[in-house]
Amino acid sequence: MATRRTPAPPAPAPSLEQPPVPNPCEDCNGDGQVLTAQVVGRLRRRTIEAFALCLTCSGTGTNLD
Repeated sequence: MATRRTPAPPAPAPSLEQPPVPNPCEDCNGDGQVLTAQVVGRLRRRTIEAFALCLTCSGTGTNLD
């Protein structure tokens, strides 16, 4: 006669806790990009705005300290 096996206990529920949020970079506020302005031509002329990679956090958006 075969022995009776008990069913395995259910797997534990996955944890709903979020990992700790790292400190955002102060220069880019966690975006990883900073706004740069370039003056083209004379000073009274139009300026061109563009986004560039934040050099403080290397584009990660987190404080590397």
